[in-house]
Amino acid sequence: MSLKIKKSPLVFKAKEREEYTGECGVVPAPIITISHKADSKVAALMVEYPDTEWLAYLIGKGYEVEDIIIPEQEVSAGSVEVKSFPDRNDVIGVIHSHCSMGNFHSAVDDEYLVGNHNISIVATTDGKYSGKVRVVLPCEKLLVRVAEVHFSYEDYSEWVEEVKPNITKKGFLYQYGKQAANFWNGWDG
Repeated sequence: MSLKIKKSPLVFKAKEREEYTGECGVVPAPIITISHKADSKVAALMVEYPDTEWLAYLIGKGYEVEDIIIPEQEVSAGSVEVKSFPDRNDVIGVIHSHCSMGNFHSAVDDEYLVGNHNISIVATTDGKYSGKVRVVLPCEKLLVRVAEVHFSYEDYSEWVEEVKPNITKKGFLYQYGKQAANFWNGWDG
């Protein structure tokens, strides 16, 4: 992937901190959580651009992605050139597509995306996500770690229990060739 960003504010400047490539037992492996809204937008982009890379900025807090925003960009099957960086305080990282090339961070991704953002996610057309995060260790070194990517969906089970009294089931209705309240036989004869 070839990546160019005209205005690229760094969350951490790599030269300001020593980079550590090992493991750290003090800092657990992070989990990135993506909201249903952000995941749905990524899926829609994958449908619209199945053979093209694209990039979006992650909006949220910590490792929780609430939404994505799309900057102006020029894209191809193997590159993204971002024209602008959003002037927002809630940008926590980036996500970009690898189409069907595979779910991994390339060397260019590691240098430009992981090297300039706390969170970097790669998404593929088969619905898979791969994440990396940068963590400042207690020793003040910078550690890049592979992160699990999870999805958050609101649990409506309590709400369903609350509204159950409002829904009364009737006996089963069966009619040939006509749509019943809960059955359709598909035959019109």
